[in-house]
Amino acid sequence: MAEDDRAKTAFATPFGLYQFSGMPFGLQNAGATYGRMMRGVLQGLKSTDNFVDDVITFTAGWAGHLSELKDVFERVRHAKLTVKRVKCYFGFPSVEFVGHRVGNGKLEMLEDKVEQVALAPPPRIKKQLRAFVGLTGFYRRFIQDYAKIAAPLTDALKGGNSAPLH
Repeated sequence: MAEDDRAKTAFATPFGLYQFSGMPFGLQNAGATYGRMMRGVLQGLKSTDNFVDDVITFTAGWAGHLSELKDVFERVRHAKLTVKRVKCYFGFPSVEFVGHRVGNGKLEMLEDKVEQVALAPPPRIKKQLRAFVGLTGFYRRFIQDYAKIAAPLTDALKGGNSAPLH
């Protein structure tokens, strides 16, 4: 948190006045700020990604995995971040992670999530369309030109929440 902004987080206790030196997660923009920071920290790593506050490394071989992890840890240290050891898992050939399967150097979609999209009923109101766009957007990284393909759907969302679709 910028030095000039710390006073904006001040709070009183029976022991005195305190202020945060880092961004507390209770602030409205903390999640977006954290996400942007993590994208910057991990930028350029080919086999590492993050989802909110979780980081995953997926490589094809053990030597590459160790090299990628070394880079991740150096970047984390340089950014003055910490890693909770109890939340770390190393060396698994394949894991399910936040709706994805990770293993053998690949990040893949889960079949049941793809099936949910395929079996989704056609949306009749904007609220249902918003839910469908959210469901399909979960795997946007796997769909080339997703934004262009979904543009007619997102354009139809403009306006109220529950208006019927034309």
